[in-house]
Amino acid sequence: MKKINYQINTNAEKAIIAISASVALAIIFDGKNKKPEKRKSFVKRVAKNYKSIDSALMRIAAKSIKEQKEQEYKAQFKTKLRDLEIESSEPIDAELLTR
Repeated sequence: MKKINYQINTNAEKAIIAISASVALAIIFDGKNKKPEKRKSFVKRVAKNYKSIDSALMRIAAKSIKEQKEQEYKAQFKTKLRDLEIESSEPIDAELLTR
């Protein structure tokens, strides 16, 4: 499965994507099977779709930000054994151990 990697930088881009998708969903699922009195208007269908798409985009963005912060945190503490410095120790007096 191929992943799509697209970065949304501004709120305007997010709004344009969400509105476009919600209009497309409102057109595809237009509710013609329902009786005319139960059918919602186009604007209400778009608003409902926009809310669900907006929350989905927020969850996706929050997940990617969380993963990025975790990777930064792990990289901060990742050191290799060859990079560690060995400190010299102090000699232990054997007389103190035998008392």
